[in-house]
Amino acid sequence: MRLGERTWTELDDPAPRTVLLPVGSLEQHGPHLP
Repeated sequence: MRLGERTWTELDDPAPRTVLLPVGSLEQHGPHLP
């Protein structure tokens, strides 16, 4: 879903069907990299 292409009425849905999961690593590099 591209938020920049959505209108405010589409984003103002009282029952959203999309879940945003912030995923990322805890460390910038693993033990195999310097």
